[in-house]
Amino acid sequence: MEVVADDGFGGSPFPAITDEPLQKASAIEVVAKLPIPPNAIAITGDGDLYVSFHSRHDRGNLKLAKWDPKTQNLTAWPTEKRQLSYWQITSLKLHGNSLYALDDGINGLTNKPKVVAFDLQKGDERLRYRTGTGRGSLVADLAVHPDGKSLYIADASMIRGLPKIFAIDVETGGRSVVLKGHHSLKANRSASILDATGTHTLRWAYFGAFPYRPAVSALAIDAKNDAMYFAAPSSREAFKVPLSQLDYARDTNSHKSARPYVSKFLDHKPVSGGMVVATNGDLYIADPQTSAIRVYSTRSGQPVLKTLVRDPEVLRWPGQLAIRDGYLYVACSALDTAFTGRKVEGGGLVVRVPLLV
Repeated sequence: MEVVADDGFGGSPFPAITDEPLQKASAIEVVAKLPIPPNAIAITGDGDLYVSFHSRHDRGNLKLAKWDPKTQNLTAWPTEKRQLSYWQITSLKLHGNSLYALDDGINGLTNKPKVVAFDLQKGDERLRYRTGTGRGSLVADLAVHPDGKSLYIADASMIRGLPKIFAIDVETGGRSVVLKGHHSLKANRSASILDATGTHTLRWAYFGAFPYRPAVSALAIDAKNDAMYFAAPSSREAFKVPLSQLDYARDTNSHKSARPYVSKFLDHKPVSGGMVVATNGDLYIADPQTSAIRVYSTRSGQPVLKTLVRDPEVLRWPGQLAIRDGYLYVACSALDTAFTGRKVEGGGLVVRVPLLV
């Protein structure tokens, strides 16, 4: 892959990771061919796929939709009229019979960021809470606590530059910041994120005047091992913190108490997108810049980051991930094309690959 040496803002590209993938590209299976590249995804046990679309793509009024695997049809969900109440859904998560959707309101500039929970059977809203993050925020990902009583949300704070992780009580909507002001949350100001070709620097805001360097944007809970993994796409490091310590910070409304328990588990991380933990503790990480999926495992006793699969033709800027019935589902977002001022041709894909056993 050809790379540029500098992005014009003092940044340099991420080092290449060139290990041999554990699976061949032929292991990738197309689940859905969509007219628009997907942003966030969630999939039920019946195979129903819920998908959101990024404002950088030509999506019209379609913000949230449902893909029926039997009919191969994509329909606005829950209704076409309800699309007007959403702006930019950055994360979708399932818990029980609820679908949680995180809407960043396009950095809080177009509308107030919010989280909505839907009844999967009826499509009715079960709750709608404002996140309280306001203008200049970027609520990028959410994780549902295993007990279903609270949500953890990452705010990359692209404009305000104050990244944090906060919790929302599902029953009351009460909000508490559990981690902020810590280096683990911040963007790397010397990092340059390139598109999948390695020749264009991703830019955003004010007609592409600034390099795209997001702070904390991905969360993944490992309930079995009492861990919350989190990472900033533009950082070369990834971190974790005991979930129990975040719970304590939530219950005491203290954003400082969890800081001493934050630890680094990767110091040579690639550009990262979505993350998700399998039941065996393996952590899957989307690596959009090299069109790959990485897997971090401690099962051998020695922590290791390996490449699960790579395919530049199919894995077009892989982003959000989901796990269901032994497969890893991947949203191929093609956002690098949009963030370099080009139009995506040919729609987008949701694909899946087998999990490691």
